[in-house]
Amino acid sequence: MNVLAVGAHPDDFEVGCYGTLAQHNIAGDNLFGLTLCLGEHGGDPEVRKSESLKSADIINMKLEFGHFKDGMIPYDITTISFIENFIKKHNIDIVYSTSINERHQDHKNIGLSVLVAGRNIPKEVYQFETISTTNDFDPRMFKDISNVIEIKKQCIDQHKSQEHRTYIENYDVVNKWRSLKLGYPERYYESFEIIKLVK
Repeated sequence: MNVLAVGAHPDDFEVGCYGTLAQHNIAGDNLFGLTLCLGEHGGDPEVRKSESLKSADIINMKLEFGHFKDGMIPYDITTISFIENFIKKHNIDIVYSTSINERHQDHKNIGLSVLVAGRNIPKEVYQFETISTTNDFDPRMFKDISNVIEIKKQCIDQHKSQEHRTYIENYDVVNKWRSLKLGYPERYYESFEIIKLVK
């Protein structure tokens, strides 16, 4: 399987779905990442790019970057075409992206763009949870990532420039809270909205 994660900024899918992606890597799937900007509002863009590449190497992800501006990623044909062309180029079967139910405009616009760009994905399209998802986020798939939580931690630890950020310090709280909600307090879960699921 060819699996793609789409995020706006360096560290978006590390926080949202890197446990699930690590499991795809263990299963032998081909991993691709697409980060649409370099997160220049959050620090030196070249440092952030380097951190993302180090993180991607840990799970054998082929990571590429767009040239959109941080905070100004649009929901229009430029974003949709950028993502769709990547999907076609790499024959992607499964996509994970930020959600349409987001307070951050970049995250939300990528979620909306993936709804269109991923319409011909043959297998699965999911949208993942971040610290900034709204109460309208409605997950219907939950992945137990307990066996790879240390890998996820190692990947997030590559983002040294963001260590002061609350979402980096507390990313695992979301995974633990989902586990508590599901009745498995000793585990860690990532949660997803299901956009498309073909079996």
